Amino acid sequence: MKHIIISGTQDTGKTTVVIRLKNLLIEKGYEIKEIKEESEQDFLGLLYKNEKLILVNSFSDTEYYIRKAKELIECNEIHIMITAIRNNNDSMRSYMMEKLNLSFLDEQNENGINSYMEIPLAKVTKRYDKENAIEWYNKKIVNLISTLISNEPYKLI
Repeated sequence: MKHIIISGTQDTGKTTVVIRLKNLLIEKGYEIKEIKEESEQDFLGLLYKNEKLILVNSFSDTEYYIRKAKELIECNEIHIMITAIRNNNDSMRSYMMEKLNLSFLDEQNENGINSYMEIPLAKVTKRYDKENAIEWYNKKIVNLISTLISNEPYKLI
């Protein structure tokens, strides 16, 4: 299984990007197979289309949600996991990497079973018209990831 990790510090838009990707996949014909957890802002569940099963997880801040994601992985043949997680200094990141046995997707591991590609996010610091700057930034990130998941090794849309 491949993983796309949306990472960053608090308030960089990780959850926003993951939820927008979930909505983009639904617009492209994916259907919700199972919802494990859902709140007003977060989602943990499965999407499917043409035998491709995607785990979407915007909850990665606690051991509980990482274990729930692992349960979904163990009970399903998931093609790709899209998840949010904090940056390198966060203990939950280390916990998730260990529990899911993840390794970075690079030339030596391009066909790796548990490889991941990471999209790091940063805070928008523009003083004026910050809301529009954040909206523009999030749209550009989603467009970038949309292009990524449209091509090898993902080919989701």
